[in-house]
Amino acid sequence: MWMNTELSDNHKEYIYEKYPNIWELQCCIKEFRNIFKNHNVPMLYLFVEKYSKSLLKPLRSFAEGLKRDIDAVENAVAYDYSNGFVEGTNSRLKMIKRTMYGRCGRQLLEAKLRYMGYNNNNG
Repeated sequence: MWMNTELSDNHKEYIYEKYPNIWELQCCIKEFRNIFKNHNVPMLYLFVEKYSKSLLKPLRSFAEGLKRDIDAVENAVAYDYSNGFVEGTNSRLKMIKRTMYGRCGRQLLEAKLRYMGYNNNNG
């Protein structure tokens, strides 16, 4: 369901019968995807309101988490921009710093960071 692949009708019927909560989960996933696909901020607020009242605790918790950080989520829905590149770079720098901790001075750490940047940009 998350991968958005189609199941046969027999498989769907079996799954919905055996796990009735799957239907609500599938609807939640589809609605959330559509909010981002269509950049629909008003639907985001309706989504949060709807799933804050869900009988499924994980969906309620998810909706409450969205509500706590609604400004960031709203920006993610409205804009195609992402800070993923920056966060990846920060993670890489922190990893290098942790591996070098206590083993080198500032100059060696700077040289290693420069080398990593050069090496990543040139293959």
